[in-house]
Amino acid sequence: MTQLHPQRIIPWVFFICGLLILTLTTWPLPVEHSQWSAVSLSDPEIKYTFELEWPRALRVGEAGTAVLTAGQIDLGASSANGMLEARLEFPGLIFKPNGSITQPPGSEENPLEYRWSITAFQPGSVSGTLWISLVAQNADGIKKRDALVAKTLVVHATSIFGIPAILVRWVAGVLIVIALVM
Repeated sequence: MTQLHPQRIIPWVFFICGLLILTLTTWPLPVEHSQWSAVSLSDPEIKYTFELEWPRALRVGEAGTAVLTAGQIDLGASSANGMLEARLEFPGLIFKPNGSITQPPGSEENPLEYRWSITAFQPGSVSGTLWISLVAQNADGIKKRDALVAKTLVVHATSIFGIPAILVRWVAGVLIVIALVM
C-alpha cells in the first residue's frame, strides 16, 4: 500500500486553494437590466425611453459601472428643447462623475449614454435613487425642472471575511507560487 507523503500533498492543496480563491474573487458579479419609458408632463407629445444596466453586487474597493441609455420618441409635431439630467444618489457609495450629468436627449435611433463608475468601501446593502429630469430654460434664463423618473435601486457590496478582494487575490497568487516552487 502506498503512503501519501505530506511533501506531495501540500503543494497540490496550496495550488487548488489558490485557484479556488482566485476564481471566487474574479467571477463576474450579477448585473441588472431595466427598460421603461416616460412622458413629460409639460410636453406629453414627447416620450422618452430609458434602459439601465447597473451592478446588483460590487466587491468592496472595486469599481462597477452603471450605464443609462436615453432616447426620445416624438409622438407628434413638437420637438423637445430641453436637456435630460440624470443623477444617482446612493449614501455610502462613491460615484464618478459625481453629481448630475446633463445632455440633450438622444433619438430613438441614436440614444445617448450616461455612464457612472461606482465603488463601495464597506460591505452591505445600499439603497439609492436614480433621478431623471427634463431641464428647460425659458427666454429669461430661468431653468425649469420636470421630473421624469425616480427609480429605486439596490446594490450589495461584498467582501471576503472583511478583506477586500484585491488582497485576497494576492494571497491566492502567493499560494499558487508557493505550490509551484515546492
